Amino acid sequence: MSIQIQDFSDRDVKPLIDLCDSCQHVKPKAGYWEYISFHLQYSSAKLYLQAQDRIEGWDSEACIKQRVAGSELSKIFGWAAFLANNFLARHGQSKTYGFPRHRSHTLRTASQLDKVLSLIEEHKFSDPKILEVTRIREMMEDVAKLPPSILPEEDYAFHLRAATLSHEWARTRTLTRWFFSADQRRLSVHSKFSK
Repeated sequence: MSIQIQDFSDRDVKPLIDLCDSCQHVKPKAGYWEYISFHLQYSSAKLYLQAQDRIEGWDSEACIKQRVAGSELSKIFGWAAFLANNFLARHGQSKTYGFPRHRSHTLRTASQLDKVLSLIEEHKFSDPKILEVTRIREMMEDVAKLPPSILPEEDYAFHLRAATLSHEWARTRTLTRWFFSADQRRLSVHSKFSK
């Protein structure tokens, strides 16, 4: 059974997960699988990102307190905003990753892009969760997929470096019950398979 909920705004998603877990992919004699899926559909990327923050607990008071000026989290958010506006905005990508787009800004030179990418490469993340909270992991994966016509290498190997970081960070990925759509409109949770 698949249930779609439009613009779900409740902070507590535990009842949805509990309902999914009450039907754990049991295979009856009829030969089909029983399961429940909830799809939380959002009318805008902004509502979707706010919902993801609530579900993951990234908008908690503890997380907000860590984002003070000069903190590691604040610095990573700054780099993530730079990626969104200077790497990923180059070909009019609609995904904003939660960062406001500058309507008029000069595209950075390749050497400026290299400087920020080097800072990210050299940084030792104190907590892998920062990669998720700032969405910098997802953004780096998208940088690696940019076509060369949009992001020329110019001897800086941007694609290779972004792919290398994505591969390195994949080992620290925080597992979640939720599936997040690439178009930033739908969050989904499914029943687990029974053992």
